[in-house]
Formats: sequence, C-alpha cells, structure tokens
Amino acid sequence: MFLRVGIVMVAFMFTMGVNVDEAHAGVVAGIATEWTQIMNNIQLVLQYEQQIQQYATQLQQAQMQIQHLEQAYKQTTAMVQGIGNGNFNFSAIANDLSALNGAVQYGNGLAYSMANLDDEFNARFPGYGSANPTNYAGCIETGTKTNLDTAHSALKVAGLQYSS
Repeated sequence: MFLRVGIVMVAFMFTMGVNVDEAHAGVVAGIATEWTQIMNNIQLVLQYEQQIQQYATQLQQAQMQIQHLEQAYKQTTAMVQGIGNGNFNFSAIANDLSALNGAVQYGNGLAYSMANLDDEFNARFPGYGSANPTNYAGCIETGTKTNLDTAHSALKVAGLQYSS
C-alpha cells in the first residue's frame, strides 16, 4: 500500500515539476520519457503488486488446506487405530442416536398436534384463506414422514431399535 502511494506521489511530483514543451519518445536509464509510457509503467508496477498480494493470499489458503488435511488424517488414523484396538467409544454414538430418536418422537407428536390444530381452524373458519388454500396437514405429514424415515435408517445402520 505504501509502495503504491509512494510511486504515485513520485510520478505526480515528477510530472508537476518538469516543464516540457515537447514530448519525445526515448529511453533514459530504462524508463521511457514520454508521459503516457511513464504512467503505463507505474500502472504496470501497481498491477504486479496486486498479483503478488493475490499469490501471497493463495499461498496462505493452500497452507491452511494442508493443515486441515493433516488434522483430518491424524483424526482418521486415530479413529481407525481405536476401532482396530477395540478402544473406540461407540456408547457416545449410541447415546446421540437415542437422543435423536427422542427428538424425532417429540417432533412427530408436535406435528400431529399442529395438523389437528390446522384441521380444527379450517373447520371453524371455512372461508378463511380460501383464495389460496394450503394443505398444512399434508405438508406436516410429508415432512414428518421424511424425518422419521431418515432417523429410522440412521438407527437401523447403527444396529439400534426404532420405536414409533
């Protein structure tokens, strides 16, 4: 950032301090004396600075990805060794799946209550919302069935019993 400001300031002072009646193309110590070429060179240097910053950012991202992959490898290796030695704690997974089973059963009861409330509301107020009716009971039933099927499959894969 400071490099960019410094280059622009030098270029500005150089252009303001020199009074030239004519511009001649030429090379003085590797830098063109024509004003547009000087400004183009400054712009090119600024673009190179941006590219260097982008490369530095990409390098940092690659280093972070390598660190994440190393951590994942270490965790996977530890898990595989724990399973091979019989030291892996499956009870924590079983507890989590049992908690999931409870949450699904609670959600099933809640969805059943919501469907009943929707049916009761439609029975008491038959004209309300008739322009664009939505079958909330059907939507809730579909969502509940999907959740129950997913939980049932997860429990089945884990070898646990499912109670509905």
